[in-house]
Amino acid sequence: MKLLFIVQGEGRGHLTQAIAMYEILTRNGHKVVATIVGLSKNKHAPDFYIDSIKAPIYTIQSPYFLTCPTSI
Repeated sequence: MKLLFIVQGEGRGHLTQAIAMYEILTRNGHKVVATIVGLSKNKHAPDFYIDSIKAPIYTIQSPYFLTCPTSI
């Protein structure tokens, strides 16, 4: 089976779960043809993800958390 992963990349939990799924699938003869990672503006996929996924990785801009101090 050929698969495409789409992963929300803000935070590391989704990416590490995608790596685990990638390993399970490829070990069982399936092929991940590419991954699409949603990241906030000016971010890139982390090295640990790039090093683990042996398929093309594409990034798209996605919603993200914006933290800022509040003044009352």
